[in-house]
Amino acid sequence: MLEAAPGEPELDFALRRPAVLLLRALDARSGRTLDPREVEFWWKEEGHAELRRVDWGWARQPVDEDWTRILVPNGALELEAWPSSGELCPVRGRKVKAALDDEPARVEFALGPGVELRLQRDAASGALPRGHALVLLEESARDAVRSPVRRAGDEFECGPGPLYESASTQPFVLRQVVFDPAGSAVVRALSPGRHCLRVFPADLALEPDVFDVAEAGANEFTVRWRVP
Repeated sequence: MLEAAPGEPELDFALRRPAVLLLRALDARSGRTLDPREVEFWWKEEGHAELRRVDWGWARQPVDEDWTRILVPNGALELEAWPSSGELCPVRGRKVKAALDDEPARVEFALGPGVELRLQRDAASGALPRGHALVLLEESARDAVRSPVRRAGDEFECGPGPLYESASTQPFVLRQVVFDPAGSAVVRALSPGRHCLRVFPADLALEPDVFDVAEAGANEFTVRWRVP
């Protein structure tokens, strides 16, 4: 935001020339280049907190051997690649220098399958009550989803609304947890670290609701729920 005193006679703007980057993402399992519709790229300048999503616009089509051309501010940047499916993990924290060179820098992301979390429903809890949804998020993104903000007339015009909605402008990992008839659920494409389980509507207590997902070894937990 630009601040100026009332009556300021002149304002000077320092405009930076944009730099070109060539991006592409691969499925690390097969080496297949992902279509631009299968991945979203995000960037932020060094020292900034929030990421910005690449808006493809007219440049959406890949060029030059599946590389996609984007324009970004020149200087130090941090890039991320987020797959549109729940089968691959995002790649985060790629630091690059966007320079004003004749030959654009090429940045390639290899998106892998990550690790799995296996959950078993506690038999004493029974099935999850109808009209409820379980979701798994990274603990740092616990508040990235919320119960929907209901507005007058929503149900009348559109029928029952969603059980939860996004509350963040930043990308985050969200996996729906669905138990099979035997009471088992497998959640794929997770990064190692702490994850949390949330239920919507939030009228049930989950035990446990936080999991340490390890890069290697068995990630298996039993989950129970109760009315608090």
